[in-house]
Amino acid sequence: MRRCGRYLAWLFLLFLLLALLGGDKLSTSSRSPGTKQETVVCKRVDRPEEKLSPELKEPGTGPKQVTVLLRDAGSKERLASWVKEKGGRVLRGTEGTGTALEVVLPAEVLSALASDPAVEWVEPTYERRFLSDRAAEVIASAPLRVPGFVLPEGLDGKGEVVGIADNGLDKGDINDLPPTFRGKVQLLRSWGGGGLADPTGHGTQLAGIVAGSGERFPGIAPGAYIYFQAIAGPDGKTPNPPADLGDLFAPAYAAGVRVELCGWGGGEARYGAAAFQIDRFCYQHPDFLPVFAAGNGGPAPGSLTAEACAKNALVVGATENPRPLFGTYDPTKVADISSRGPTQDGRLKPDLVVPGMGIVGPCSRLVTSNLPGNPLYLRGDGTSQAAAVAAGGALLVREYLEQTGYHSPPAALIKALLINGAQWLSNKPNNATGYGLLDVGGTVLALKEGTFRWAAPARGISNGEKVTFWFSVTDPTRPLKVTLCWTDPPASLGSGEVLVNDLDLVVYGPGGQRFCGNDFENRGLPDRRNNVEQVVIPQPLPGTYRIEVTARRTVSPQTFALVYGQPLAHGVVKSMEGDKLLLTDGRVLIPTKVREVVNGKLVSSPSFLPGTDVYYLPDGTVYAVVEEKVLAPARFFSLAKGAVVGSETPALQDGGYLLAEESVEAQGKPASPRDLPPGVRASFTVNPRTQEAWGVKVSWREEEGFLLSFNATEVTLMDRGTFPLASGFVVTQKSQEEELYPFDRLFGVPPTPNLLPGLKVLLRLDTQTGEVLHLEVRQRVVSGYLRSISGQEVTLADGRAFQLFPGLAWPSHLTPGQRVVGVLAPDKPELLQLRAEPALYGRVILVEGRRVYFQDQLSEVRFWELAPEADFYRDGVQVGPVAALPGTFARLLLDEQGRVKRVDLLRGETLSFEGQIEAVRESSFWVGGQSFRVSEGTMILKNGQPVLLSDLRSGEEVRVVAATLDGHYWALMVSASTSEPPPRLWVRNTGERQWEGFTSARRLYLIDGEKRVQITPDERGYFSLAAPPTARLVAVNGGVKGSRLGEAADFTPFRDLKGHWARGDVAALWAVGILGGYGDGTFRPDKPITRVEMAALLSRFYALPPAQDIPLPLDVPAWAGEAVRAALAAGYFGLYPDGKFHPSEPITRAEAALMLARGVEIKEAPLPSYRDWEEVPPEAKAAVAYFTAAGICRGREDGFFAPAAYLTRAEAAVLLYRLRFLH
Repeated sequence: MRRCGRYLAWLFLLFLLLALLGGDKLSTSSRSPGTKQETVVCKRVDRPEEKLSPELKEPGTGPKQVTVLLRDAGSKERLASWVKEKGGRVLRGTEGTGTALEVVLPAEVLSALASDPAVEWVEPTYERRFLSDRAAEVIASAPLRVPGFVLPEGLDGKGEVVGIADNGLDKGDINDLPPTFRGKVQLLRSWGGGGLADPTGHGTQLAGIVAGSGERFPGIAPGAYIYFQAIAGPDGKTPNPPADLGDLFAPAYAAGVRVELCGWGGGEARYGAAAFQIDRFCYQHPDFLPVFAAGNGGPAPGSLTAEACAKNALVVGATENPRPLFGTYDPTKVADISSRGPTQDGRLKPDLVVPGMGIVGPCSRLVTSNLPGNPLYLRGDGTSQAAAVAAGGALLVREYLEQTGYHSPPAALIKALLINGAQWLSNKPNNATGYGLLDVGGTVLALKEGTFRWAAPARGISNGEKVTFWFSVTDPTRPLKVTLCWTDPPASLGSGEVLVNDLDLVVYGPGGQRFCGNDFENRGLPDRRNNVEQVVIPQPLPGTYRIEVTARRTVSPQTFALVYGQPLAHGVVKSMEGDKLLLTDGRVLIPTKVREVVNGKLVSSPSFLPGTDVYYLPDGTVYAVVEEKVLAPARFFSLAKGAVVGSETPALQDGGYLLAEESVEAQGKPASPRDLPPGVRASFTVNPRTQEAWGVKVSWREEEGFLLSFNATEVTLMDRGTFPLASGFVVTQKSQEEELYPFDRLFGVPPTPNLLPGLKVLLRLDTQTGEVLHLEVRQRVVSGYLRSISGQEVTLADGRAFQLFPGLAWPSHLTPGQRVVGVLAPDKPELLQLRAEPALYGRVILVEGRRVYFQDQLSEVRFWELAPEADFYRDGVQVGPVAALPGTFARLLLDEQGRVKRVDLLRGETLSFEGQIEAVRESSFWVGGQSFRVSEGTMILKNGQPVLLSDLRSGEEVRVVAATLDGHYWALMVSASTSEPPPRLWVRNTGERQWEGFTSARRLYLIDGEKRVQITPDERGYFSLAAPPTARLVAVNGGVKGSRLGEAADFTPFRDLKGHWARGDVAALWAVGILGGYGDGTFRPDKPITRVEMAALLSRFYALPPAQDIPLPLDVPAWAGEAVRAALAAGYFGLYPDGKFHPSEPITRAEAALMLARGVEIKEAPLPSYRDWEEVPPEAKAAVAYFTAAGICRGREDGFFAPAAYLTRAEAAVLLYRLRFLH
């Protein structure tokens, strides 16, 4: 009994001690989240074969570049020496305190390397790459900067330091930075072996997106400081971070960085060395949050980078940033390039999606801007840009927690808050959208109003421990969202299990319902893979909910962060009636407590204009944000997604705004945007989240007359007076488009010379200021392709004819076939001016710096240099290269030096059609009952080769990309396909730029640059031409074959003919369809030719007529029956006395001469000097002598004819070639 009492006493003391230490009741402040944790060792792999990544299990031979993870840094020096002893090299990793080496080793010693006890893991080293505004409005972070909206001083990242690991910053000089970075950069240093400058624009733009302080395009957290780590390699473009990423993060952490932006990555979606290093550092530093781009490898599943597979990083995918004139429309649409999950072990990634397409940020001064009129800014697309936006959002949330009293918040809490506040983009999280679209504004407002609660216990929980939380729901119209997140220990590589500590989230409803974390299909199954779990109940029943966090399996106590509650409701104002707000979803609000931000300022008298974005609570609390815009001059565009309003001034063009309503108010009356002229004054409101324009009102005043004078400040019209020019005024042309070449109408009026006195002009003035917004030159412009010149008359290819203005000298440099542009007299079909203006029509492949890669109407893909003054236009408005998305149809105008002086993008949208060709006419064809017109600018392809419309056949499958003009479809691109066998084509070089060739095709096209010339082979299939080796030949009959001259000359139709003396002659006969080879792709040139092979050859060579009445010998194979009958009937062969043909018997050279003589008139010829002339049979001497004199026969080596020797297949081909082409 005494022992039992002592036992109970000790047990009591133990429980008391546990209670004093925290016990089951978890404290939220007993330990700073920044306290370093020791790395947990879990399931260590010791068998050497399990330490090698799958690719290295059978490494083959030769040197292998690999990354080696060690169990401690103390082994690096010894392992480095071992690598050198084995004939390898150490590339990186010996410096710093990291536990990774990058080495090159012979493949055969990798197993020995893995056998070393100090080695944790070995995997191939992969190439990393950098993964390349309005985003602040879309994620609702912009109004948070406004003092008084959520905090007295506003939220702008002040006091925070963001780490940025990228290629470089601007010119690389911390003492010479653009204004947007001055006083903000704490450090600029290289970690990658390269320089500090940014020759690509990537690092500079990302730094500006996250923390730039620019006036026009500020960053998400403009008050934050920047700790810049340049990680580019020696080329300045390729990421080259330390072998152990901990060596990159550690100095940043020591400098106060708690959010690190990493817009780069590579490798496969597998938990490897990089993910291990990221997770290890985060576990050791739980208040450190690295933000990684998901990758630009989408839309394929499992296309994440290796870094994006880290559990503890915030991994970000990209959505569109709404800039419709740049081709991005919908912030809820995941970009095609954005990499998708899952990871190879099945985890959900990315965590969030954020606007990343069409993001504008500062431009490195070493890079040319791609925004017209904005040389200080650059437009970028990619998950790198999305990660920068997300990193800025994380800084703002972190700042809010700090400002409201929670210092050094753990990274798991930041991550949980951002995920809990995100908006789902589908009916459940998935591997494209993650847990939704980032909504920083909604997150912070929910924290401010107390509708989101959070817990981040300082003491972790272990196996079987459970923590309970409660939340009461009174408003069933808002979802209940619960997100659990924890910083998990790094997983042992090669173990197959990535989740180390497994926590479970379960929510119990007031009616006993049970909801498991990440069980979005309500199957009652817990999550065993992810360290982020979420429960969302879209329409929760009123009552109290119990939330449980349970440690199911842990190897060490695991801390966590939990965020739970209901976000504020969100809507868009449609109108206001009295004290009631009508929202677009039909809901009605009666505001009682309002904070409204208009154009970045808190207003005292809310206006609730249409389009205002609102967050609200049932008690009438409303947070409202809206922008008021005035564009003068403005222009309206019609796109497939709808009408767009944008600035007509190039320097102010930033992508335009989709109209939320179908009509606008113009001059006080309802009007369609399609009917509005350019150069007007447009006022409207912009919804910050969708960037759509609401309540558009348009006004203008017009003055028309003849130009008297024009300068930088004013314009004077004859008898009409002088008018001041507005800042940003625009000069355009208004032409009678019926005189334009149809393709020019699709791309806009070609530019004409400068303003001249006497021209008729129209002025559009601002109704508020009286200033000229738009000066429109009224003139008649003609364009087309020149057909002929006759006296004073000019005729174009389509038949239109014009007279030269009396007294105007004919431009002598113009020649038929050139594209010309001219100006007509106001009231007569007389040309005042005519000039040649080369143009290409086709598709943009890529715009890179001052080059545009372009596929023209002849399907030639080349890059073109942009002239210094060149820019990109749509319908006459300068939109810059950012609008030239890959695949955009465009017209390139070329200058005298062959450079591009102007790029005009297609005015409207394209339409695609698929089907079978039903009919083809001179300039039209029909598919599915629909007619399509073509012109010289249409790209017409057949099996990928450029052809003419007349080469297409009814019944062929076709895909058409077209645009509409005057109610007709004009084909921009026609891509037909056929299963017909391609014609044969063979070419050989006969001198510099000289070629001859042979083909079985009916038509042959030579394409040299932007010119196409039809080549007509003679009746033998022979042709010759002069062209560079880069020119392309396209041969067409039913099928099609194309090849560059240089490539065609290297072509050999049979694999055993390379280097053979008869290669050219055999190839020529093959090309014209006279001979073939064997089924295995060989010709067997030195094999004796047989009687049946010779019969087939002669039948094709002479095109012998069928002879069905000739009996076929029984020993002739079926495939040669028709040819043998024809050869017997023509007398080239006879039968043997046994009545058989003996098809496999070879032919002698003398017999061959006799056979060929039957198809040729043999003339008397001098006796040849063959050393074995006397051995030639008498009946063959005349033929041999004639063929020798004619150059058909040339004997064998050493002066012998060898009449009894068997004729080889190569010799037979050469004889027939000489007969056909040389005789």
